[in-house]
Amino acid sequence: MSYCRNNSIDSDVYVIKTCDGNKYYYVCFCSFKKSFSCKTIKSMISHLRKHQKNGDKVPDRTFKRLKEEDK
Repeated sequence: MSYCRNNSIDSDVYVIKTCDGNKYYYVCFCSFKKSFSCKTIKSMISHLRKHQKNGDKVPDRTFKRLKEEDK
């Protein structure tokens, strides 16, 4: 499942969740390092906020979808 894809229009990140039962969240091709992974939505949101502070585009819909899933 992807939350957003790097499309150079409104997103500079590609965020996915694995579906193998382990529930890991990933930023593929992270601009800070090769990739970033975590187990919690809270950690992913925090990481994505760092991307925004660094000037990377992260769509608002990404945060909305992550928060809805966390309910």
